[in-house]
Amino acid sequence: MIITKESEIFQKLLKDVEYIKSALTFSGKYYIGCDPIEQKNLPTFKIGDWVIRTVGKDDNHHAFGRIFKIATLYGGQIDDADKYTHFSSSLRHATKDEIKNHLIEEAIKRGLVGYRKFKWDDPIGENEISTILPNHGFEYLPDHDALTIGIAERESRRSIYLNGRWATPIFEEKIINESTLFNLLKDFTTRFYASDYLSERDDEIYKFLISKGYFK
Repeated sequence: MIITKESEIFQKLLKDVEYIKSALTFSGKYYIGCDPIEQKNLPTFKIGDWVIRTVGKDDNHHAFGRIFKIATLYGGQIDDADKYTHFSSSLRHATKDEIKNHLIEEAIKRGLVGYRKFKWDDPIGENEISTILPNHGFEYLPDHDALTIGIAERESRRSIYLNGRWATPIFEEKIINESTLFNLLKDFTTRFYASDYLSERDDEIYKFLISKGYFK
């Protein structure tokens, strides 16, 4: 049997080769819905799952180790809340500790630490203002997807994050008068003065504040 470029079997072979080439590309492989070389046992994801990237790219949204919550998914493609697309083969489920650490880092960025006050903007829920107790630690509750903290108003805990939503930190404007500023510097400089030199400490602080224009 003689096969030429014009023969039907050769033309069919060309089409098969082109199909395999497209299937072996990163996007083409998932476009056809499977890996033509090997069916991989990929994890099963659903909307609301916390996942972590196991493959890194140059941009921050696709960086190795980035943790996010699945917003939408279709086939092997997954979108985060910022509508960036990821392939399921580059993800795995995040552990409880990984989720907790991620949420704690986000809470710190949002200012939900220290003795900060916070509230929930919920028209049908409680609008109670609470104060964070910093020494009570964070606790992550995976069944509710909630990050909780001890509060000062009562002996209990309250969530600062709940299923994709964050409480609103309250930033109070602090007024520093001359007396407050003097006491702050006095507390700071005490470590540098012996007990019998405290009067000299106060005189030097006062002269320093005058020289800087804080006192008249």
